[in-house]
Amino acid sequence: MRGKGREVRRKRRQRKRRFVHREPSEFFGLVSGAIHGNPEPLCDYLELRASLREPLSSTDLDHLVWLIRKKCLPKGRPRGSATQDAVGLTRIGLKAWRWKHPRQRAPRKELIDKAVELVGGDADAGKVGAALDHKGRRVRAFRGWDEAYVEEIGHKMVDFALSI
Repeated sequence: MRGKGREVRRKRRQRKRRFVHREPSEFFGLVSGAIHGNPEPLCDYLELRASLREPLSSTDLDHLVWLIRKKCLPKGRPRGSATQDAVGLTRIGLKAWRWKHPRQRAPRKELIDKAVELVGGDADAGKVGAALDHKGRRVRAFRGWDEAYVEEIGHKMVDFALSI
């Protein structure tokens, strides 16, 4: 009986060693390094292959496609939703309005409607109002937008708030 238990443990250790010491392909290691912030070895490897006019194997191409999909292609919709952007614009308008009219109640409905109009998309005025009431963490708006355009619509929002 004892011999059989030792044999089972020995086989498990061997299987574990084989799994731990399994070497990945050279290219997959380069792709993994590129994902973790070191793309230079992968670029050097690809330049070398190009200079030697050697085509990549199908597995190497699969790894490269995987890397491009994981790192380069956008994942779904942009991070800042239209509602978050409208909340940010409304806060800009509220701040400008309160600067001009201290100690008065702000016309939130008008400012929210103007922000939704400026942002466009699928922003919902009800959700914008609820997000403004929420005192938790601030919403990060305007991710992925052109800075000049954000400045332009910010100025439009301030002009509208000061004209009310």
